[in-house]
Amino acid sequence: MTQGSQTARVPGVVAGFFAAFLAVQVVVPCVQLTKSRPAQFGWHMFSAWRPSPRYWVVFGDGATQEIDIHEHIGVRRLDADYHREFPAYLCRAYPNAVAVRWQWPDSDEVEERPCGH
Repeated sequence: MTQGSQTARVPGVVAGFFAAFLAVQVVVPCVQLTKSRPAQFGWHMFSAWRPSPRYWVVFGDGATQEIDIHEHIGVRRLDADYHREFPAYLCRAYPNAVAVRWQWPDSDEVEERPCGH
């Protein structure tokens, strides 16, 4: 093989790699559009909306303080489940708290997690 034929082959390999990379960038998100939102690697991954519960911190004297989730979580990613860890975080953030309560928008039930300081 001569030096000239190797040099001529490099642009073809680069173009092939670029075409394959571009195809993956288009095909994978298109397939994910058919799945429920938010779907990982989909174009809609950060554009879907997921409701958040309302949170209250309960103190030892029975007083409650409603918590604005946006004051504690700057940029909410919809592919992350914040609720799983948020009550424990609130217990740590409010050392005088004895419990954390929350209520989902589509429910009348108020749930509670005790703080185990």
